[in-house]
Amino acid sequence: MNVLVREDDPAARFVIKRWLSTTLGCNVTDCEDGVKALELLSERPFDLAVLDLDVPRLGGVEVVEAIRGSD
Repeated sequence: MNVLVREDDPAARFVIKRWLSTTLGCNVTDCEDGVKALELLSERPFDLAVLDLDVPRLGGVEVVEAIRGSD
């Protein structure tokens, strides 16, 4: 399973990425902001996106709205 993790806190991003890859065997791509998340989503498909909701510069809700609007 290919997973995108979008989290601005480096420690939280590390824990989430490690857990997904070690425990569930996921291939994880991570980034720290929503703009980069949208770039990655446009480059290749992901089975799951884990998005931080309350962050500066394009939070999780805005990323989901952009994904829905691109269909």
